[in-house]
Amino acid sequence: MSETSLFIKRIGLVGVTYIVNLLIGIILIPVFTKGQPLEYYGVWVQINVSMSLVPALTCLGLPYTLVRYLPGETDTEKVVDSFYSILALVFLVNLILSPVIAYLIIRYAAGNMVSLTPPFTALLLVQAVYSVGIAYLRAMQRVKVYSILMIIQNLLIAMGVSGAVIYGYGIMGALVVLLAVNLMITLIILYEVISDIGTGFPSFASIREHLAFGLPTIFGNFSDWIVSSSDRYLIGYLLGVIYVGYYNPAYSVASLINVFLWPLIFLLPPRLSELYEGGERQRINSYFKYSLKYYLLLAVPSIFGLSALSGPILTIISTPEIAENAGIIVPLVGTGVVVYGVYAIISQVFVLERKTSFIARLWIVAATANFILNLVAIPYLGIMGAALTTLVAYLIALSITASYALKFFRIPLKSLDVLKSILSSAVMYLLISYINPSGAAELIMSVVLGAAVYLILIILLKTFKGEEIEMLRSLLGT
Repeated sequence: MSETSLFIKRIGLVGVTYIVNLLIGIILIPVFTKGQPLEYYGVWVQINVSMSLVPALTCLGLPYTLVRYLPGETDTEKVVDSFYSILALVFLVNLILSPVIAYLIIRYAAGNMVSLTPPFTALLLVQAVYSVGIAYLRAMQRVKVYSILMIIQNLLIAMGVSGAVIYGYGIMGALVVLLAVNLMITLIILYEVISDIGTGFPSFASIREHLAFGLPTIFGNFSDWIVSSSDRYLIGYLLGVIYVGYYNPAYSVASLINVFLWPLIFLLPPRLSELYEGGERQRINSYFKYSLKYYLLLAVPSIFGLSALSGPILTIISTPEIAENAGIIVPLVGTGVVVYGVYAIISQVFVLERKTSFIARLWIVAATANFILNLVAIPYLGIMGAALTTLVAYLIALSITASYALKFFRIPLKSLDVLKSILSSAVMYLLISYINPSGAAELIMSVVLGAAVYLILIILLKTFKGEEIEMLRSLLGT
């Protein structure tokens, strides 16, 4: 199997994993919204949003350092020392910070349910160690192990949390389940690492170099989080936690588009780093070209399709009340997700060039604009204002990134292919809107029919080149 074919198959495997995990995650929306006070769901969302933020700050950017530095490293001793030095430092920092951060989040952002502080503290510490382990799997491109563990993790969380809520154990029970499952998966990951490289005592010999790369990403991660997730905090503060319950299901539906992005983001950094260290710039350009093309050919129709189906989807997975109040934001959020996806692919240039400080400065600008605009827009436009300002922030990030990235790499993107995708997607949108599905069966039928129409149209418009069609046929075994 060729290197390109192997890479695409890995993308497919991670993509399937992400789809399964998304579907499992969506199961929890009706668990919390049907027959439960909507405020409970708002608190659960705040806890999960915080979990995505805290490790990004308290891990000092070191997990991502593994993804950049380990690929292509042939010295086993350096691999062992880098991993265990980073693991030790991350554990110590989070052991100190987790209790304080957990209390502040519970006290001020999660309904002041202070009884949740102890398990949430333990969860944050486990999450930090988990982040280092996942980074190792990414760096070593252990895709099968990663995929299996992620599916098991999310299945167990979905079943356990659902059971805890349904049988009356509430958010405390759900949080304890989350802690238990994450701890189990983290221990399995550490076992996999030890099986690969053995154990070692950290010398911290390269920690200064690793911190020089990782620390600037803290500002970028925090600012990125402000743009993507802080709107839940501001909505909760300015409008009330019930509006978080309205906003998040619609945001989750629009975020389904990420199923086409995260496999690329998972696999591109280690692969591009390996090629970069080998001086193969032409092949890196090829990876950028095809990643952007296929991402947009899949993501653009998703905006149109989810916009047409947002009402039925939200009604099925949540309540008619949420569908009525939040369905209108799906097109805006979906467009923002796609813009962010293009940024995420192009920004790999700065990771290769080890210019993480540029990414940090970029997101500080975008986050500042987003935060100020949210303070103005949310009181007047409600959750629509939050969705709009997120889109504006992502456009700012993409425009700045694209202008600077081209100084280092030529990133080809044919606007004609994008136009063909938009036209085909518009036809698909009209068809789905005409069907106007109202139940689960009609919804599935509309998705299948819409996808078929879109695929036929982009083939008729000759969007794929001959060699691309042959590559797809070889991958599918036809």
